[in-house]
Amino acid sequence: MNRTPAPPRPSAALAVDDDEANLLLLRRPFAKEGITLHTATSPAAMFEILDSRPVDVILLDWMMPGVTGLEALARVRRDPRWDLVPVIMVTSRGEAEDVRAALEAGASDFIRKPIDRVELMARVKASLRERRLVAGMAQANAKLRGLNKMKDDFLAIVSHDLRSPLATVIGYASRIQDGEEGPLNDRQKRMAAGIGRLARRQLHLIDSLLDVARLNAGAMELSLAPVNLADVVKECVDAMRPEADFKGIELACAAPPLTVTADEGKLLQVANNLVNNALKFTPPEGKVTVTLEQRGEEAVLTVRDTGPGITPEEASRLFEQFQQGAAGMAAAGKGFGLGLSIVRGIVTLHNGRVWVESQPGQGAAFYVALPVEGPEGVSRDS
Repeated sequence: MNRTPAPPRPSAALAVDDDEANLLLLRRPFAKEGITLHTATSPAAMFEILDSRPVDVILLDWMMPGVTGLEALARVRRDPRWDLVPVIMVTSRGEAEDVRAALEAGASDFIRKPIDRVELMARVKASLRERRLVAGMAQANAKLRGLNKMKDDFLAIVSHDLRSPLATVIGYASRIQDGEEGPLNDRQKRMAAGIGRLARRQLHLIDSLLDVARLNAGAMELSLAPVNLADVVKECVDAMRPEADFKGIELACAAPPLTVTADEGKLLQVANNLVNNALKFTPPEGKVTVTLEQRGEEAVLTVRDTGPGITPEEASRLFEQFQQGAAGMAAAGKGFGLGLSIVRGIVTLHNGRVWVESQPGQGAAFYVALPVEGPEGVSRDS
């Protein structure tokens, strides 16, 4: 059964003045505008009303016996229940210093006595618009906090409930393939190898999705230390060489010693993604070349391939999530368009740059430039 949403309540104002005659003058203009008006003759009465009913704007007289309007304003701003309610200070004081003091104390607006009711209502309406905007932003922020909580819960589920079983599958498949659970015929070995390969592929996808989620949430942290980029590049090339040999691709490397301040594990991930991407789209008997050099104040890693190349239009969006070039979409065993977006995210965290240069039919060269002096102001592990 559909429920008709409750109509929004009328806007409500609270006027505070120790002179009841001033309050009586306000009733007609507020009633004419359909704004509920509550009145109080002292700050104490004002806080009783605030404790008992919603208020969207406060008109607060400055000069009152006992507690001044400025002191009452300070208390309003200290209380999270009311700190976003607009407060218009009403006073006969008109010096620039008074205006400054009221605004610094948290007043939203300032109007002088004697009150011009047309001006007053214009300022009240403006404050009510401000209040609605602030309330809308507060609701949106609450929804975002809820979504962030859902995202954190999702990441925890993906990280534990999906990664752990896949790691177990990979381990069992390896034991079976190696004959540790008994002898296998050739067909069974191929099946065990296929299980392990597919499980590793799914695990890589999960890890990539987790990295993308962390990057989007600003939650990926770096553990910084001096890193010899040559060691990172050589480790990557050594790990990728069996894949290159299997595909009949020459994998060349030229990496002189070059030290930067960085997260070594994250830079290895960058190198792996770039080299794996190059091998994926380079045909048999092609070549992938990985070089490292210093250019001015930057260390530049280049991964060059002899694949089909990339059009300028494809290059402009290649580092976005879930994007691939036409060759990538057609390639057997294509990825999910996450590797290069992760590269960009990690390099950006290091205050570096990443770009591609290519022409269709002429291969592609991917570049990563990192500051030699090390990134400043990046997140660190505690």
